[in-house]
Amino acid sequence: MKVTKKRAWRLILMGLIAAVLIFDAMDRSVSWHLEEEVREEFLFKSSAEDLQNTYRSHFGSREFQFPRETTAKVKLFKNQFLMSRLTSIAVPDSLTARVVNLFNDPDNFDWRETTWNPAADYQYLFRFYDDQNTVIGKAWFCLEDCGMVKSMPFSPNMKFGSFSGQGMKAIVDLLHQLEKI
Repeated sequence: MKVTKKRAWRLILMGLIAAVLIFDAMDRSVSWHLEEEVREEFLFKSSAEDLQNTYRSHFGSREFQFPRETTAKVKLFKNQFLMSRLTSIAVPDSLTARVVNLFNDPDNFDWRETTWNPAADYQYLFRFYDDQNTVIGKAWFCLEDCGMVKSMPFSPNMKFGSFSGQGMKAIVDLLHQLEKI
């Protein structure tokens, strides 16, 4: 079978479109893992009370601070197919510490159990970068009728991953401020 130039260009174009679609899906996907020592420390407890006490004992711990490294910049992405990169918002330097602090303050989170599917349900994603422009952390979250958070790396400061009333107000205020930029 002879491949014409027109057909070759169509195949190339289809390949590029498929690559972009796959890249976008992978880029927006929710992926995280718990390191072995984190898994042993935080998952295998005999009761919910034991687990909460373990989390509490690590509140403010430098070892489990989010995102574990010094944050040079933060970007906010909406969960929008093929549009998230084009519509991302670079968080101004003046607000970077505020974003990091929000995710490290246990008062911004509740002990509600989280059973959501962030891959389908998250509305926003914060990406945290070091000074080499390497992603050092991610926080996926939803607001409306949800209030859930997943992060990579894990931090006990976020409890079980549910915003408290205070945390919900803080994140909504922050988003309003960023949308004005």
